[in-house]
Amino acid sequence: MKITCDVIQDLLPLYVDDAVSEDSRILVEGHLKDCDICRKEEEQLRAGQGAFENLKEAYPREEAEVIASFLKVRRSILRKRILAVCAALACTLVLLRAGHYFYSEKKDYLSLEESGLVMRGDELYATKTYYGRLAGIVSPDQKITFLFCYETPEIRKSYPSAPCDLMVTDYRKPFQMTDEELKENDKVRIEKVYYLPENFDFKDAYKASDYESENADEAAKKTEMLESISTLLWDVENGAAEIQEG
Repeated sequence: MKITCDVIQDLLPLYVDDAVSEDSRILVEGHLKDCDICRKEEEQLRAGQGAFENLKEAYPREEAEVIASFLKVRRSILRKRILAVCAALACTLVLLRAGHYFYSEKKDYLSLEESGLVMRGDELYATKTYYGRLAGIVSPDQKITFLFCYETPEIRKSYPSAPCDLMVTDYRKPFQMTDEELKENDKVRIEKVYYLPENFDFKDAYKASDYESENADEAAKKTEMLESISTLLWDVENGAAEIQEG
C-alpha cells in the first residue's frame, strides 16, 4: 500500500523531535528523498524547533521550563495522532483483506443442477457458462474424476452466467488410442466421473488432490470414500448415468 504525504506529515513532527521508531524513521526518510512537498514541511518544522531552542536560551530558567513543558505536551499530542493514524491504517488493511476474501476467495457451492453440467453419451456438456466455475480432483491412479462447481462474486462479474451448449470433455476419446499411444501422451483411460456433494469440503479440494502422494492403501480408501458420497455421472461400461438421461 502506498504511503501518502498525509501519513508522512503526521509522522514528521515526531521525526524532527527524534521520537519515532527506527522503522518509522526509515519510512519517513525514504519518502523525503522523493517528495519536495514533505521536505519543505520538514524544513519548516526544523526551523520552528530551532526557534523554540533559541527561546529556551534567551529566557530565564522558569520560562524555559514552561517552554519545555509545552514541548512535552506537544510531543504527547503528536504521539496520539500517530497512534490514530496507525489504527486507521490497521483498520483499512483489515477491511481490504475482508473485502478481498468475500469478493475473490469465498466460494459458493453449485449443485449439479445449478452447474448446468450434463452427460450426453460419453461427452460432458455445459448448458450454462462454466468458465472459472468448474474444478475437480482425480484419483491417484488417474482413472476416476470428481467434479464440482463453485462461484465467487469475482467469477460472477468476470464470467456472467448465460445459457450455452458446449462440449467440455469427451471421456471416450482416450479409448480411441492404443495403450502405447496413451503412454506416449501421458494419458490414462478415465473409467468413472462423479460430481462431489455440498457437504464435501470443496474449498480444500485442491489439498485433497494431494492424496496422490499417499500410499496405495490409504489412497484407495479415500477414493472409495469420495465415491460413496458423490453422484455418478458416467462410467466406461454404461456411459451416462440414469440421473443424466432425458
